[in-house]
Amino acid sequence: MRIKQVNTLYGRYVDQLKDLHKKCFPADEMPLFNKGYWWIVYDGDIPVGFCGLTHVPSWDDAGYLNRGGVVPSHRGKGLQRKMIAVRVQKARKVGWSWIISATRDNIPSSNNLIACGFKLYSPNHEWLEGHCLYWIRKL
Repeated sequence: MRIKQVNTLYGRYVDQLKDLHKKCFPADEMPLFNKGYWWIVYDGDIPVGFCGLTHVPSWDDAGYLNRGGVVPSHRGKGLQRKMIAVRVQKARKVGWSWIISATRDNIPSSNNLIACGFKLYSPNHEWLEGHCLYWIRKL
């Protein structure tokens, strides 16, 4: 498996990201793939996962883990933690001091964030509706 940062100016990568999003989150709204940084996980030449990192507009020095999904056939192989690690590395490289994220009724995602050093926190204003857990990590 390899994780490749992709340039979303190239349509084929956007098509792969959209296809992966539909497979991983069929009921969810499609994110904007033209903002931030994006990675695709490949098993050989086959895309099996994806993740993104964007700047938090209300913070000078923070990134947001905005999406991360793995197709069902490749879950349980530690890919989420590897995708978190590449985004943490990128956030450090661009000079950010914090990374935040949120989960909604997803125990495996919460456990992956905990394993990668994230802690629960209460934001000044919640940006997601419904029951959510908010996560933060100092870099």
